Amino acid sequence: MNEKSIILESWAGRCEITEPVLIELLEHSVMQRLKGIEMGGCVIYVVKDYRKGSRFEHSVNVLILLRRYGAPLLEQIAGLLHDVSHTAFSHVAEFVFNHKCNKNSYQDDIHEWFLRKQQVDVILNKYDIELDDVLHKTELNGGFKRLEQDLPDICIDRLEYNLAFALSCKIISVDAVQNVLNDLKFEDGYWFFTNPESAKVLGEISMFLTEEFWASAWNNVLYYFVAEALKKAFDLGVVTSDDMHFSHDALVWQKLISSQDEIIKNMMQKVQNFKEHFELTDEGFDQKIDCKFRGIDPLVLFGGQLSRLTEIDPEFKQEFEQSKERVLLGHKVKFK
Repeated sequence: MNEKSIILESWAGRCEITEPVLIELLEHSVMQRLKGIEMGGCVIYVVKDYRKGSRFEHSVNVLILLRRYGAPLLEQIAGLLHDVSHTAFSHVAEFVFNHKCNKNSYQDDIHEWFLRKQQVDVILNKYDIELDDVLHKTELNGGFKRLEQDLPDICIDRLEYNLAFALSCKIISVDAVQNVLNDLKFEDGYWFFTNPESAKVLGEISMFLTEEFWASAWNNVLYYFVAEALKKAFDLGVVTSDDMHFSHDALVWQKLISSQDEIIKNMMQKVQNFKEHFELTDEGFDQKIDCKFRGIDPLVLFGGQLSRLTEIDPEFKQEFEQSKERVLLGHKVKFK
């Protein structure tokens, strides 16, 4: 009898999965739920033609890339599972639960709890693997250098969402993505480019997407409005904690827009017309929104040694520093 296998294929590459533990996890509800969690969260419901892919697609691409760059099995499992604890609407959770940690997101801090609640530890134990061995954010597993590194370095997670987002926005071609991947190497715990031009492509993508999307005023204000609606929905029992943690975007969205509570209805009207309900100002603002700078400053093999792109490209250095300064200023928002 032939052993079961799964073929994974996308812009990130193609691979055949034969490891039983990976197959079981891919088919388990803990992973399948991510098909209903969009990378852009609530944005898809209010911005026309906005679809940047699900967290299931992201996680599968992370697995493909980890295999492409020679990650061992435990790191592959960690990569496949790294996003399963995202709530409905993903990073809206930081606003809902007043999560202030700049290094970790809310889903990172509940990751182990979530995996145990979903009995992922039971699955892993069948294959003589402990849950602690695949927790990517613990110091114990600081060796997952392909998957996880601090900014401004590259890691597989960061590489995937930048390239996938850029592809969906059509600001980079599939061929250009392949050039980036071909020029990127991992050795001795370091990610680096052999071609400065490919390094610059990725670095500029990361700055553009940070300013135009992830750290933009409109995106953060939208998250704020949705979070305010959710807080009221929690108070009334319209949406439960289990809905937020264990269901998907569409279910929570439907509960919000079908609510007859006047406060929720008013807030959801603002959500659906969010651009009309705020302005930026330095005086008399209602909310100061702090933003995370997600710019990548890649290492490049240049002159026989590894150097930051900002150290060998003065133009990129200026762009990088100016972008970082703009993002870290945050946004002073007045609600109309």
